[in-house]
Amino acid sequence: MKRSSKKTAILQSEESFILADNTKFDHVSFARVGDLSSATIITDQLTPSVAEQYQPLTTIQEVQS
Repeated sequence: MKRSSKKTAILQSEESFILADNTKFDHVSFARVGDLSSATIITDQLTPSVAEQYQPLTTIQEVQS
C-alpha cells in the first residue's frame, strides 16, 4: 500500500493500529505515515527501556503468542 493511501486510511479511521514485533523498535525508517499518538502499538514484547521511551507517546498492547 502506498504511503498516501495509508495516510488517507488513518485519517478516515476511528482507530489506527501499528503491528510491530520487538525487532522493529529503535530503527529509523525513511517513510513516515503518521504520528505515534494517533495509533495503538501492538507488539510481542518490549524491553523496559523501550517501553519507557514509547509509553508516554501512545498506547501499547503487548500480546503473547
